[in-house]
Amino acid sequence: MTRAIFGDFTADNVLARRNVVVRTGLHSMLPTLAIGSDLIVTTSIWFAQHQAAFLPVVLLDLGFSNMSTSLVAQWQPYRDREPIIRWLVTELECIAAMIERPVAP
Repeated sequence: MTRAIFGDFTADNVLARRNVVVRTGLHSMLPTLAIGSDLIVTTSIWFAQHQAAFLPVVLLDLGFSNMSTSLVAQWQPYRDREPIIRWLVTELECIAAMIERPVAP
């Protein structure tokens, strides 16, 4: 198996064949880097849709499934019984259950 820059993929996987030219942790820089260039940006769908609303960009479905992103929340153990923490955990569990269910056609 060939190791890609960001993750373990087989050599024939499209993600392993990417040529990463620029990487930024600051999403607000992506339009500045990409507009007027031949760069292709991969980012979250919510950010892409937000930028497409007012910038000359095109959104394309890449045609392959994406790996899911994990959400991590942590707090001090003594706060476990606080109502807001219990509410947050309940909401996150409900959303996770909805995501795991298949969507009806």
